[in-house]
Amino acid sequence: MNEVLFGKRAILTRTRPEDAPHLVMWWADPAYQNPPRKVPFGEGERYYQEWIQSGRLVHYILRDPAGQPVGALWYDPETRRIQTLAPKHQAALVQDGLTAFKRALEQDGREVVE
Repeated sequence: MNEVLFGKRAILTRTRPEDAPHLVMWWADPAYQNPPRKVPFGEGERYYQEWIQSGRLVHYILRDPAGQPVGALWYDPETRRIQTLAPKHQAALVQDGLTAFKRALEQDGREVVE
């Protein structure tokens, strides 16, 4: 899959190890979760570095039209589902990103379960 995917407004960039601090912050922020999840204190960044580098998940950072990171989307090949980590007030951007991500996954020959 491409390193960068484009929706109508959303930009998706393949997650890199340097994105881990964003993920740690978002994962701990109740605005991004329903219900909130807890990251083990002091373990978050190490956990995400391993998660991103493992390659098991197809993982992208969701960016707004200006290129600012606002959330994450990932595909788990075991469950064939897309998961999101983004604030509710970005729902339209998330939906645009989901559409672009799903299209790219299907073009790559991956099945996506709704």
